[in-house]
Amino acid sequence: MFLESHSLYLPGLEPGQSLSDWGGPVDDAGPLLAFLEAKQRRRLSKLDRLVLQVAHQIGPPEVLAERVILFASRHGEIGTTLKLLHQWTQGESLSPAGFSHSVHNAPAGRLSILTHNHQPASTVSMGCDSLQAGLIEAASLLARYPERRVLLLLADEPLAAPLDLLGIEPIWPSALALDLSARVGWRLKVLPGTGAEPESAMLRLVRWIEQGGSELKLEGEQLGLLLQKAN
Repeated sequence: MFLESHSLYLPGLEPGQSLSDWGGPVDDAGPLLAFLEAKQRRRLSKLDRLVLQVAHQIGPPEVLAERVILFASRHGEIGTTLKLLHQWTQGESLSPAGFSHSVHNAPAGRLSILTHNHQPASTVSMGCDSLQAGLIEAASLLARYPERRVLLLLADEPLAAPLDLLGIEPIWPSALALDLSARVGWRLKVLPGTGAEPESAMLRLVRWIEQGGSELKLEGEQLGLLLQKAN
């Protein structure tokens, strides 16, 4: 598995800026998505915006249309789900569109529609180990479709009230896109989980990519992963 390119969104991180130069999260309006029409932006959830932002930095719609899409997320569209639950408790009617947009794979579907992508798409979730699960799934998809590239998208937003009281990461919105091919690059080795939630796997992976390291051990609660660059 070879990393062709990647893109990262964090609040306050400028496009093209390295993670080492990031000064930490700042309050912002989130991705502006100026490349979309206003009527398209109005229909998007916060999670949709994160996914579309990092995907757009990989390439234009005609490029993204040829990617096998793989979406990995710890919470998925939990923000949309919480809004629906609040409406339900207030006795308000729930729209079919709102319900369909609350499913876990909704951002992958939204991306495929906007880019006219008819390639296979998949979604994985494994709590704080969702990145590791996504990398393993990406490797299996590349083994099945070696002539194509896999766009692995990892995105999550902070839990809204009342779930914010649980203190579960992430504490700020974040998204990562990895454009992967079947060329020789990374070797993956599955490791047992440690039983404890480690530091953000997303940030550790991006630091390793930027520093050009040869080996990275991504510890996980249930699933760990060892990444090694092929000689």
